[in-house]
Amino acid sequence: MKRMMIANLIAWISTAALLVSGCANKNNEPAAAGQGGAQEQQGGATEPVSPVHVGDPDQWPKSVRKSPDGAVTYTRAEMSMAEKEYWKRTVANRATQLGIIPVDPRHNTSLFRIKQKDLAGVAFIAPFIYAYSATEGARLAPFKREDGLVELNFSAVMVDGSRQRINGPDDRKPVFINGNNLIQDYELMKAKLGEQGYGQVAVLHGCPRKVTLHLNGEEFDATPSYMVKSEYCFHNRPFPVMLRLPLEKARYLLDEGLYTSTAALSVNYEVQVPFVILNASIRLDRSQVYKQLQTGLGARIAWLQADARLRLREIIESMSMSVDIEGDRNQYVDSLIAQAMNVFFKPFQPSGSELPECRKMICLQLSNEKNTEETHLEAKWNEVSTSLASQMVSSHTILQPTQDKAVSVGDVNNSADCLKPSGAACRKGVDNTYSKEIALGLTVLEGDLLEIKPGYVQIEKREFNIATKERKSQVFCLRHECFDRGSTNRAVGCHVDPARNPPNVQFRCVAGEERGVDITTYSSSEPRFERVEDPFAMKTDFLKGLRLKFSWVDNSPNGTGETVSQSCALGVFHTGYDGQSIKVRIENRAGCIPFKNYERQTVWLSLVNDIRNEVTYKGGRLVRRIHTGNIEEAPYEATYAPYVEFGGSVSIRGYGLNSKKEGVVIN
Repeated sequence: MKRMMIANLIAWISTAALLVSGCANKNNEPAAAGQGGAQEQQGGATEPVSPVHVGDPDQWPKSVRKSPDGAVTYTRAEMSMAEKEYWKRTVANRATQLGIIPVDPRHNTSLFRIKQKDLAGVAFIAPFIYAYSATEGARLAPFKREDGLVELNFSAVMVDGSRQRINGPDDRKPVFINGNNLIQDYELMKAKLGEQGYGQVAVLHGCPRKVTLHLNGEEFDATPSYMVKSEYCFHNRPFPVMLRLPLEKARYLLDEGLYTSTAALSVNYEVQVPFVILNASIRLDRSQVYKQLQTGLGARIAWLQADARLRLREIIESMSMSVDIEGDRNQYVDSLIAQAMNVFFKPFQPSGSELPECRKMICLQLSNEKNTEETHLEAKWNEVSTSLASQMVSSHTILQPTQDKAVSVGDVNNSADCLKPSGAACRKGVDNTYSKEIALGLTVLEGDLLEIKPGYVQIEKREFNIATKERKSQVFCLRHECFDRGSTNRAVGCHVDPARNPPNVQFRCVAGEERGVDITTYSSSEPRFERVEDPFAMKTDFLKGLRLKFSWVDNSPNGTGETVSQSCALGVFHTGYDGQSIKVRIENRAGCIPFKNYERQTVWLSLVNDIRNEVTYKGGRLVRRIHTGNIEEAPYEATYAPYVEFGGSVSIRGYGLNSKKEGVVIN
């Protein structure tokens, strides 16, 4: 049994309500209502409700203790142990008979009533299960055990739907609850409940008892061992969940179950009832407190408020030590200080230059002028026990994937302009190699299913074998004859040397041929880019040309400690297609072994775009002798891989999860 200590009967009984998380924490502090600091609320907080009073407190064994001078009186009335056990076994079960309160689905919550007279006007919100990756934004990390099962660890939390943000397990990094798990239009719901006679809304106490994974029609137990008998439970406080599944089931969960709404988590939640087991009070003689204040504060005109509070605490704690009081002093001291501050002090207004510090801070003046019939300062409190009942409610949530680790590749808005900064690597001429590596920022584990979604493909197009012809030639004279100048009459006695011919004789070529070369130059056009309308038409090109580059630090026993890498084509791995994406199972394959058998190996991934649509073309020149037909220079044939730009996204299936509320029912 865990007790919750409450500082004042009026103020603290209400805070022991079912709003708090199940029961007190280990420091006897109010749970949940005070945990998490300033947290965002959705539609207003639920309200506190008093615990059930069982039995007749007037019949409880009572003890009264007084200080030797009679200034302090401590009264304690506590339920007997036998009576406590009786009420835990009987009343708790009767008090937790639940009934459903109809509620508009728009409010996204489930409401119940407890069939017990003390709680007739209270509507109870049943906490429901919410699951998420162990750390916000972190990945699920399947671990293969020696027995062949795969272990998956994530977190779950029983939430009441009132908070958008709750504290994580370490009370530091917050966890954000998806909007589809929050109560909607809380104030409207509260108003409607008021019309039905429910003046308060509170959270139903309880402890989760069994956690079950429902996967495509099969059930797998995921209950933490400590949860089976625990009585110290909290809502809005995460707890770990560990699944142990056969390999094929774990892969189905991560690869398909999260994406097809065929994976769900359910929790059986055992209802708790808080009930009062002790009433206590302490009374201090007012005159004795005032005398000690006069002695402690002296004749000063005024005191800083903080100094006055400190002195009151010293006086009250000293007086209370004169009787044997169980429990923490804070449960009553703060209440007595508040009463004494109100009775014995009045505001001080400085004038002139006196007490300059009081111009900046609150100062008080000791006074006993307030007339009251009360001769004592009194604080009351109680202790509350919680009892688990046999009443169960069951909460269901649909597991779904998080998509925060999808990495974009390429420029989706690219207009095929190779002059963009991202196109610096585009070819400008006919070169012979091209490879583009894209760091994805993803760490991969053996067995991961990688999903590649092509968004677009643009291919460089050129017109090849453009022939430009040119002739370089001259006529070669085979035979000359002499003619009378200016006539066609042949002459005699002419000489091949024109200078030696008579003036009237001309040496002419009468038979010749053209000699030289014909030159054909082969070239290509400037590039243009064409977008492939159906990227999956290039599926074969993807498997051959897209490569996965695995990098890791060699931490093997004889390793160098340096980064090493290995590139493997997609086609090496098991692949699948669904018309929208290519799915690749990442694991060691023949010729591609990135996962080594040593500890602390972290493998990170890059995508290498080496898609090639190679074409053969002619280059150079064809030089042919005109008169002989001999080829003096021949063109060459070459292979060219045009630039292919690939864009899309790369993600790991089942990288992370969260959940969507399905419902809460009474078992």
